Amino acid sequence: MIYRRINVATGQFIEDVITDNPTADLIATPCPAGFYWPKWDGAKWVEGKTAAEIAPILEAKTLATTSDNNRASIADAALNALAINKTYIERVSPTAAQTTTEVKMLAQQMNGVIRLLLNKLDATD
Repeated sequence: MIYRRINVATGQFIEDVITDNPTADLIATPCPAGFYWPKWDGAKWVEGKTAAEIAPILEAKTLATTSDNNRASIADAALNALAINKTYIERVSPTAAQTTTEVKMLAQQMNGVIRLLLNKLDATD
């Protein structure tokens, strides 16, 4: 059977254990998801951290999500710029062969710009 090992003095969750011989530090009640620091209070699982201790964890998750969103926005903007430039080149260039070459060169330049922007974001994280 699967048990949850706790620190008997504090009630803090330590690890899951599979055994047929439960001891005093093993709890049969499954620990529900959603706790940052699960703690057994003798009857049920409770949050072992205070709201003040959880706030920095939530803030870090928000910053990571914002950073990912920034990267996606920069990539989208660069791709939009590439599409606009491709359309412009197609209208201005007299031959399809010239347009293809110019678009390939532009794509290489835009890839470089995207890499630079993403590296800059990584440096500020």
